[in-house]
Amino acid sequence: MERDYIVLLDKDKENKVYLSIENKNERNKYEVYLNEISPFWLRNMKYFKNDFNHFYDILELVFIKKSKDIQWEILEETEQKIELNICYNPGLIIFGFDIIIELPREGDRIEKLIKKVEKLEKENKEILKKLDDKYK
Repeated sequence: MERDYIVLLDKDKENKVYLSIENKNERNKYEVYLNEISPFWLRNMKYFKNDFNHFYDILELVFIKKSKDIQWEILEETEQKIELNICYNPGLIIFGFDIIIELPREGDRIEKLIKKVEKLEKENKEILKKLDDKYK
């Protein structure tokens, strides 16, 4: 699986995790930012002792240190998103986890941001017009 995808992982000073997966063959890039208030984290924090730093350490083990104990695979790749499965099954003594992270396609994020900017520009023009009309 690794040969077909490039995975990037980073964490910034505000404790926000950036995860990116690029399909080498299709040249599609998927990315997500996760933090301690992300819906993903709120659903899955129980697997990581409610410790976001511990979650990032696990991601480092998987994608940077290439641990063989924790497996990952792409479950589904569509034009809009990619579903990444990360699974750790240590046996009966220690609890493991099996999580799915959805990463939206980069282009979709850019398109959404463009639409938001256009909407804000329109709202800004309307507000400026109202102010202009009020002070005439």
